Amino acid sequence: MAVTLTGMRAGWTMLTKTLLVKYEDMKANIHREIRRIAAFLGKSLTEENISKLALHVDFEQMKTNPMVNWEAFSFCDFSDSAFMRKGKVGDWKRLFSEEQSRIVDDKFERVIKPKGVHMRFE
Repeated sequence: MAVTLTGMRAGWTMLTKTLLVKYEDMKANIHREIRRIAAFLGKSLTEENISKLALHVDFEQMKTNPMVNWEAFSFCDFSDSAFMRKGKVGDWKRLFSEEQSRIVDDKFERVIKPKGVHMRFE
């Protein structure tokens, strides 16, 4: 996880205009997040476009798409664990030990939070 957080910090340093899109926010209100992304990109979408896009990017829909779930790529082996697991917010708690969770929390507090980034972990 340290590589990911370090990479995020380097990425924010290099980019002048970045929109951070969080999975938890998309799960909470996908239509709002689609509008936010469109506005960031300077695009206007109709409500019909937003609704169609929301269906297209739904986790269960994407999970069955070989171009998204990596089934189309023979060099990837996900026989032990699927590339796209459950799509449930907070499921990470089932996988992380208390120590791993503490390490990520500590790193977030030191590296990411000072950049003004707020995260929801549930």
